[in-house]
Amino acid sequence: MKSYIQGSLVIVSILLFIWGMGILIMLSDPRGLASLGTVDTATLSILAVSLLGFSLVALVTAQDPKKEIVYSLGAVLVLICLAAAFHMIKTHDLAMSIKNVISLIVALGSAIYLIVAQNSVSRATVARPRAAPRPAPAPRPKAASRPAPARKKAATRKKAKKKKTAKKKTKARR
Repeated sequence: MKSYIQGSLVIVSILLFIWGMGILIMLSDPRGLASLGTVDTATLSILAVSLLGFSLVALVTAQDPKKEIVYSLGAVLVLICLAAAFHMIKTHDLAMSIKNVISLIVALGSAIYLIVAQNSVSRATVARPRAAPRPAPAPRPKAASRPAPARKKAATRKKAKKKKTAKKKTKARR
């Protein structure tokens, strides 16, 4: 799952880089790319540089994704997409061209994927409390045993008693 997050971060980095460089290149005439009306070039260049900065953060994070940075990049992308969609649909200040719509869909999909994938990775790596180990079973009490010589004496007594009774029986028969 970590490799999927890294791949998505690289896609996000490329997308943000293209947006930032596109705005910087088209800074003299941004019509159709950034706005349909007049544009302040200073504000637009600050936007472009901030997009390039987010692109760099996404690229660095792709090396070793940390939970907080991945969530914040996902949130930034969602906010950018919502603002762009608002200006496209509601105020009609942003050109609704096919490249803008496709890039917004890709960015929104990547943002949602980043947030959901990181959430599932975080849940999988959370240490769950383990059940307390069962205590070792108590040793079973050993059967009471007599010392070996006492057993032998008892066994020999029984044999001797049998012999005596056998002798008595044979004497009684005679």
